[in-house]
Amino acid sequence: MKALLYKTSIVLISLLLLTACGKKLILHIDAIKGQPLGGGEKSYVLKSGLKNIAEGDLYFQEFSAYAHHILKQQGYTVSQEGDEAALTIYLSYGVSGTKVTRHRYSTPTYDFVGGDTVTIHTSSVNAEGDQTMSSQQVYIPVRLKQTGREFHNEKIMLHTLYLKLEAESMAGSNNPIARWRASVETSSTNKDLRNLMPYLATALQPYLGKDTGEVVVTTLKERSPEIVNFKNRVLNEK
Repeated sequence: MKALLYKTSIVLISLLLLTACGKKLILHIDAIKGQPLGGGEKSYVLKSGLKNIAEGDLYFQEFSAYAHHILKQQGYTVSQEGDEAALTIYLSYGVSGTKVTRHRYSTPTYDFVGGDTVTIHTSSVNAEGDQTMSSQQVYIPVRLKQTGREFHNEKIMLHTLYLKLEAESMAGSNNPIARWRASVETSSTNKDLRNLMPYLATALQPYLGKDTGEVVVTTLKERSPEIVNFKNRVLNEK
C-alpha cells in the first residue's frame, strides 16, 4: 500500500512538472522563391490547393483565417477584385501520414522499509566468569529504498501534420508562374489539426515569400500564452 501511494505521488509530481515546464513542438520549415513580381506587388486571392476541398468548406474557412493573418503580417493584402490580384495563393493542409514507433524504457521501483522495533540481546562475562544477559529495544526509522526496476514497452503513433502556401501569377500569359512556396510540418501524437494550426502558422509566417536555402528547424512551447492569444485573435477576426 505504501509503495502504491509513493508511485501515485511520483506520477502526480511528474504531471505537474510537465504541465509547468510545457512540452515543445518541433517544426520543420522549407521555403523557396522564384523571380519576384515587378514593383513588389503583394495583392492576392486565396484559393484551395487541395483536391475536392472548396473554399466554402468550413475547415478551409477556419484555416484560411490563419493564412490571411500571417500573410497580412508579411505585407500581403487581399484583393477585393479577384481578377485584379497580382498573386493567386493556394492553401494546403492536412495529416500526411502516421508512423508507429516503440518506446522502451525503465523506471525505478521503490518501497518503504523499516518502521519496526527490534530487540537486541547481548551477553557479557564478568571477571568472575559469570555470564549476564541484557536486552535493548531499537527502533529502525522508515526509509525509502529502491527495490528494482520496472520495464515499459509503449506503442506511440506519430502523425505528420502540415501547412503549405504556394504563390503564383499569370504575368500576362495563360501559363501560371510559380513565385514562392513555403511549407511547415511537425510530428505529434496529437492529430488534431485545428489544435496545432496556430503553431504551424506561427512557425511559417517569417518565411512567406522567402528562401530558406534548406529546411529550417524551430521549436514552439505547447500551450504558451502567445500561441493561445494568437489563436483567439485570428478566430475572432474571422
